Amino acid sequence: MRGPVLLGLVAVSLAALALGLTAGLRVMRLDEGAVIADRAARYVAETGGRAGDCIGVPGQGRVWIRVICDGDARRVYGVSRWGGDVAVPEPGGI
Repeated sequence: MRGPVLLGLVAVSLAALALGLTAGLRVMRLDEGAVIADRAARYVAETGGRAGDCIGVPGQGRVWIRVICDGDARRVYGVSRWGGDVAVPEPGGI
């Protein structure tokens, strides 16, 4: 009885290790250019503006990059190191 339980525990541990490595490699490949391009595309979809209206600048604290889009409808996107959205406390911040 103990053998199958141990084997199951090892299998679950290996699966968790594989998922962790996969997630880690995904984050490692996240670069500034990809983040800026993604948020610029989001800006275009939301406002109909131009992707060229957007620039990326370093963030502070939890915000890794701030993508500032200065078109007719100003937007500021805060992005974490994991690629998620972070609230930006400024006008137009999302």
